[in-house]
Amino acid sequence: MRDKSQREEKMLRSIGCVCALYGAAVLCMLGLRHVFNYFFFGMGLCLIWLSRWNTLTARWNRKLRKAFMAACLTGLLLFAGTEIKILSAGFKGAEKQADYLLLLGSQVRESGPSYDYWVRLKAAYEYLSENPETKVIACGGKGESEPMSEAECAYRYLKQWGIEESRIIKEEKSRNTFENMANAAEILKDEQSSKIVIVSACYHLCRAEYLAHKAGFTDISLKGSVGRYLLIPHYYTREFFAYWKDVLVHGQ
Repeated sequence: MRDKSQREEKMLRSIGCVCALYGAAVLCMLGLRHVFNYFFFGMGLCLIWLSRWNTLTARWNRKLRKAFMAACLTGLLLFAGTEIKILSAGFKGAEKQADYLLLLGSQVRESGPSYDYWVRLKAAYEYLSENPETKVIACGGKGESEPMSEAECAYRYLKQWGIEESRIIKEEKSRNTFENMANAAEILKDEQSSKIVIVSACYHLCRAEYLAHKAGFTDISLKGSVGRYLLIPHYYTREFFAYWKDVLVHGQ
């Protein structure tokens, strides 16, 4: 029994160390500004602390230990089910000849769009090039640290790459995905039955589709972009919390 406990403690410590190292890499790549960037590093430290499980819970009674384990298992099942839903949305293909493409913005820096935004712009450009009748609504306002609105950035790059100015509509007021969809719906208030394709990062598409339905769109298809592979666990984990936040806040 003691050998089994030691193996469990060693496994938790190992997983904790991997999480902490990955979290440190995320912090180096994305910086210290956003709270969620600390998630994996903090989780790693918690797992290392929990590796002393038997010592920490020695005084707990059996019911309390079982309740704690049941809560952990429930959380893991919810996380797994949600991640399957998020992952599956990224594999949906975009239908051709949509009336409108909704391009969801991301961070803009002094040097230009972030890499995550750059690959979204390229995905949108590819679709617009292949479907010359489709117009694009570039969504995204100007954040505090951004030199221009995300919509303006998209407008400049798409125009530079050869997309006609008459096909680009800027939506420059939104600050989040919910507002992206609400403001796009307002622009298309007389055309909400239009066929739309949403372009964003693969991890973002599930939530974007959910909020698009909430905004009144009915004919929706999706086109995803893939960013830096090292950050995939970080983004998909963050999206789990973002998805349930929007479900709870906007689910009524």
